[in-house]
Amino acid sequence: MSTVSTRGILPVDPTSPAPADPLSVLPYILLFILLLLAFYPQPFRFRGIIICTLVALLDWRSTVSPWPPNIGDTRPLKYGIASSWIFVLPVVERVLIHLPEKDFWRLDEEVVSELREDGTVVKSHRPSPPREWSWNKLRWSVSLFATPRAVGWNFGSRKINAQREEIRRARLALLDTGGGVAAFACYLVWDLVMVANRRVIAPRDEEWWSWEPEIIFKILWLEILMGITVYVGMNMQFDVAAAIGVGLRLNEPEDWPPLFGSITDCYTIANVWGKFWHQYMRQPCLGTSHFLLTHLNMLISRLPRCRHIPQIPKHSLVAYIFHLLTAFAISTFFHALSVGTVAVGITPVRGIVKNMAIFFMIQPFAAVFESFRSQSRRMSAVFWSAVVGRMVGYVWVLFWFYLTGQWFIRPYIDVGIVEWGLPFSFADWLLLPEGCR
Repeated sequence: MSTVSTRGILPVDPTSPAPADPLSVLPYILLFILLLLAFYPQPFRFRGIIICTLVALLDWRSTVSPWPPNIGDTRPLKYGIASSWIFVLPVVERVLIHLPEKDFWRLDEEVVSELREDGTVVKSHRPSPPREWSWNKLRWSVSLFATPRAVGWNFGSRKINAQREEIRRARLALLDTGGGVAAFACYLVWDLVMVANRRVIAPRDEEWWSWEPEIIFKILWLEILMGITVYVGMNMQFDVAAAIGVGLRLNEPEDWPPLFGSITDCYTIANVWGKFWHQYMRQPCLGTSHFLLTHLNMLISRLPRCRHIPQIPKHSLVAYIFHLLTAFAISTFFHALSVGTVAVGITPVRGIVKNMAIFFMIQPFAAVFESFRSQSRRMSAVFWSAVVGRMVGYVWVLFWFYLTGQWFIRPYIDVGIVEWGLPFSFADWLLLPEGCR
């Protein structure tokens, strides 16, 4: 049997009881209810500040809660709950810096005021907001909470909403029967990758960023396995939710456009993050960034000592850099928080924060470099043809993520996340001898 790395894992006592205090579960319940109903109360002064303060307090209390214990089989559950920030962040952004009843509405509810002869909408306007304290307001509130990507809403990504319309026009109902099959396929791949992860001996401290061929191959292999793990894991969760939602007729197949983009777009770092990777954080990060940039320009214009400083134009390179730094700073915080939750007592949390900060905050520099490169006219048009340019781009992306990805996967290895297993392992059952299961 191959050697299994146990680096970063504490001795587990399977008989350790769960905490007896039932109140340790209460913050999770209250947080879920608060997020679900965050947009339901009638607007009043300081509503956003009050709700966000309560969300922050409950989220922090959930993070430090002794339940579930950070030990044994409950560690994956603790990490999974800590990763619920993909729902927390959009709620905070939407209720804090917007007036949801005025700013947000479903595209399907827009009132059409002008049509072409072929049925194409020329002009439409926002519908009336739902009546306060009504059943429709409750449905509207829950729907707004349940879509981190704002699918089918006026403030959602144009690309995602365009995909939604394509699915609707094609009348693709594959999710009615195929969502569960896709989720099961993702589970099998996830299971196989997790078994492969456990069979790789983690690099020692002095081996990271080594140029020895054997170490390069080991780290690259771990990065690929980690990437596949995140990809299939998130797709599995997405497919299960889609199958349930469509199966129960809570929504339609078009409300579930693909979570990830096409891997063929990954010939630039900007495309990896902006087109291929999931877009759970895109809208709240951009909304926060635009809000901060607007108020920064207002501050510059009002302070007498700053009036000689030019404001930052909306679509300038400086604004682009500002948006990137804001988005990746937010991503750093939440990724460090979720991994740090299961790092307590196992590895220094300071190291987790440091590695996550380096990985995420270095990404904007690559995107800005690509922006300068694309604007340059010095490069040969023949060399940067569609085929050759993309092939060079794929090599560049692979090289970049090999170097920087080490800062990302190291925290997961240190806390032992890559060595976790799934509730039931088909791969272990099929591949391992009976005495080793």
